[in-house]
Amino acid sequence: MVTFENSYLSMWFDPEVKLLYSEWKRLPTQQEYQDGVKRSEKLLNSYQVLYWIMDSTRLAAMPIEQQSTTLHYMAQVIVTSSIKKLARIVPKDNSIISFFEDTLQLAQKAYNSKIEIDRFNTYKAAADWIGMIGC
Repeated sequence: MVTFENSYLSMWFDPEVKLLYSEWKRLPTQQEYQDGVKRSEKLLNSYQVLYWIMDSTRLAAMPIEQQSTTLHYMAQVIVTSSIKKLARIVPKDNSIISFFEDTLQLAQKAYNSKIEIDRFNTYKAAADWIGMIGC
């Protein structure tokens, strides 16, 4: 098990099932957000991540203007990675959710990516969708 944790982000990677889990522990600053995305990219590039459960619940309060450039960058990183399924844990009806999903869909088309992406309200629902984790 590979783990990383600081005051605003918690991540672990299970190499047996090739699952990455990340959770924003609080609303990050702009710099912390960019650093967290770089940390995610490093894990994606260092390991053969096939599944990612991304808890973005606390990012809902971050203005879209602060996330836009970083989200475009992260979308490209995701669609060019080894990921097969991306499960996002997010609050219902938030504009940043739609923006991220629209950005990912454009990147998927540009790179002819077949990643499955869906959103959930709980870890259990996300894990059940990925289909390999007992909760």
